[in-house]
Amino acid sequence: MMVFLILISLVGFVLGLVFFMFNYTYIIEWVILDVYGLFIVASFLFDWMSLVFLSVVGYISSCIMLYSVYYMSGDTSNNRFIMLVFMFVVSMFLLVMSPNLISILLGWDGLGLVSYLLIVYYQNSSSSSAGMFTAMCNRVGDVFILLAISWMVNYGSWGFLYYTKYMLGFPDFFLVSVFIMIASITSSAQIPFCAWLPAAMAAPTPVSALVHSSTLVTAGVYLLIRFSSSIFYYKLNDLLLIISLITMFLSGLGANFEYDIKKIVALSTLSQLGFMIFIMSVGGVELAFFHLLVHALFKALLFMGVGVLIHNAGEAQDIRMYGCMGSYFPFTSSCVLISVLSMCGVPFMSGFYSSDLILEYSVMGGPSLMIYLILFFCIGLTVCYSFRFIYWVFCGNFMGSPLFSFNEYSMEMMISMLMLVVFSVFGGSALGWSILSVPYFVCISMFLSVLVMCVLFFGMWVGYLFLNFRDNYVAFNYIKVNAFFGTLWFMKYLTSSGMIYFPFNLGGGLFKVSDLGWFEKYGGQGLYMGFYNGFGFIRYIQENGVGVYFVFFVFWVVLYFFLL
Repeated sequence: MMVFLILISLVGFVLGLVFFMFNYTYIIEWVILDVYGLFIVASFLFDWMSLVFLSVVGYISSCIMLYSVYYMSGDTSNNRFIMLVFMFVVSMFLLVMSPNLISILLGWDGLGLVSYLLIVYYQNSSSSSAGMFTAMCNRVGDVFILLAISWMVNYGSWGFLYYTKYMLGFPDFFLVSVFIMIASITSSAQIPFCAWLPAAMAAPTPVSALVHSSTLVTAGVYLLIRFSSSIFYYKLNDLLLIISLITMFLSGLGANFEYDIKKIVALSTLSQLGFMIFIMSVGGVELAFFHLLVHALFKALLFMGVGVLIHNAGEAQDIRMYGCMGSYFPFTSSCVLISVLSMCGVPFMSGFYSSDLILEYSVMGGPSLMIYLILFFCIGLTVCYSFRFIYWVFCGNFMGSPLFSFNEYSMEMMISMLMLVVFSVFGGSALGWSILSVPYFVCISMFLSVLVMCVLFFGMWVGYLFLNFRDNYVAFNYIKVNAFFGTLWFMKYLTSSGMIYFPFNLGGGLFKVSDLGWFEKYGGQGLYMGFYNGFGFIRYIQENGVGVYFVFFVFWVVLYFFLL
């Protein structure tokens, strides 16, 4: 299965480059059923974007499957786990290659269903609640895709690729664009649906690496890129810009107050997703896709390295228990450090080629100065929590139990991480040369050009000060502030209460008031008793005909003489 995914990745990348060079786009339709003029057709879209994305997803999935061989070796149902991961990848393939909304919905629902099964894989109370919360949030996106499908019945086809080019002037297509935008921000965990992404960390680490790098969370960004022409035509990009900036600020600040190592990486993913949607909303659609691919490579490596650390630390996820990991895990620590530096945009790492270009492109022209001040502040927060992550993991002493036996010499894990290290270092330059058709001409001042690097070093300095500030300033009520920012400004409780607790309570109240209240007496039960009593009276008449008729006769005679 792993070899099959690697072959798909290689073939997809080569074909993607060929399609990009010659500007090819193929739509293949397979007639599954033809009954008396009723056609059931499966359509597949092949262009450079879908093929390159397909190759990246296939490559990362093959590395994660090899990684899972050792990571899940102690599990009794390892084969079930591998099949669920493969179903997850197939659903992503279906979503990427779909030119119509019906097949996109199939892939979208497949991702949601399999992600729920993988999150509740360990079958405990925390994973069950996290899986339900994730499923409820993603079902909101399903509802809006269904609304878009029902509205596109007016056009006679669900092939959105034609309408985004030739029917943008129609006011009806505005609703379709709004529905797709809302569905995309639910999948990409933008505010107010951002709380499900850290909650999904209850899944095994290989699943987290797959979900948060190249599949579920990037499906929303990919769908926005496909609908980018209609998003810009109806000026919905301004709303996306505000949503992405708030999400970046929210997640970047929350990661600086989080102590769960997997949640820190999840919040960094949330920040990077906001970064992609931001650059897409200011017009850099190709740049957003470029950063999506680069982010998938180094974030999968980061999750896999963190998984090795957790696996060898007795499944401890509190970052304060780590320390001096470079001495115990030299290879894994090198992989983690490379991925973190790539996420920060350190020069000549893969993340530098996309992040630096995106920042310079956004500075060259855009909405307002305030937006770019917030953007650079969020970039500083990214460097700040990355430095905090490096400090806790690689500095100091190990604070866990001394009984742990550290061992990273698992050939499967090391090969899978080595396959991603190469692309985390060289993938940014290689992809930039391959998929950016024309070199971006950036014309900005020397001050703005150097500002990106200044923000990087300033974020490191603030992160160092933040650690000392937390340790020395005892009067600061750190616990309440940590609870506020660590829960994304209580967004977890607001969205979970609004999407789960409030509807369930409303349904329970209506059940008590109506089904067990007045509706119990005047509804179905009341009708039943009325008919039962009425038919009982008729049955009584039938069984006692002579006596009843005599009584009625006497009653009419008395009434007759009384009226006379």
